[in-house]
Amino acid sequence: MRFLIIFIFFIFLNFCFHTRKNNKGELEFETFQKGFYSGIKEKREMVIKNKREFLEMWKNLTKILLPLPEPPEIDFDKYMLICTFMGEKPTGGFSIEIKKIVEEDKEIKIFVKEISPGKNCIVTMAFTQPYHIVLLKKSKKKIKFYY
Repeated sequence: MRFLIIFIFFIFLNFCFHTRKNNKGELEFETFQKGFYSGIKEKREMVIKNKREFLEMWKNLTKILLPLPEPPEIDFDKYMLICTFMGEKPTGGFSIEIKKIVEEDKEIKIFVKEISPGKNCIVTMAFTQPYHIVLLKKSKKKIKFYY
């Protein structure tokens, strides 16, 4: 009986802590582009909120492709792009992915995962430039990236 009372007490205590969490949480996003080859060779993050910035990024992203693809239409009144570029890597086996986006009171946190091949992995012997770009509802909050 004593065990049951302690067990119920801990469940109640756990419930209380869960109800105190921030009401704002994970945001939904959609992958816009993801790949391993691009014209962007530097490691960087970008938040694109207008067509001018987008066209500049698109030109750099696709400059290694022939013929050059036309840029897709994006409604920048409603959406923004969150971009992560891993930089140029000497082989295949590298990747980058935006795993989760969390909205808080004053900022939006972008959680990014980078993967590198293990020492004995068999990989392609070609330079790669992994990247991930997602479409997210537009916000004026500060954007911070976490690796």
